[in-house]
Amino acid sequence: MESWLSLAVSGKDNSVKAFDKALFFIAVPKKVVSRATARNRVKRLIREAVRGDVFFEANKIYAFKVRSVPKNLDLRAVQKTIDRLKNG
Repeated sequence: MESWLSLAVSGKDNSVKAFDKALFFIAVPKKVVSRATARNRVKRLIREAVRGDVFFEANKIYAFKVRSVPKNLDLRAVQKTIDRLKNG
């Protein structure tokens, strides 16, 4: 099953100062989601879904990229997608 969201994880680079929490980058390309309000909503939902999740370790960088328009755009669906990405 093709997911509308992808996740890339990178470890801490030695040339960068250590940080005490996980960093998140969320990319929602304009070509994929053309309306700014929809792009912002997707970003807000992803941020809310990862907030307080113990899976995300400190000193790591997590990059989320939206690859296609999500069909069901609510918090539970985004949380399920992120859980599927973490476990798979």
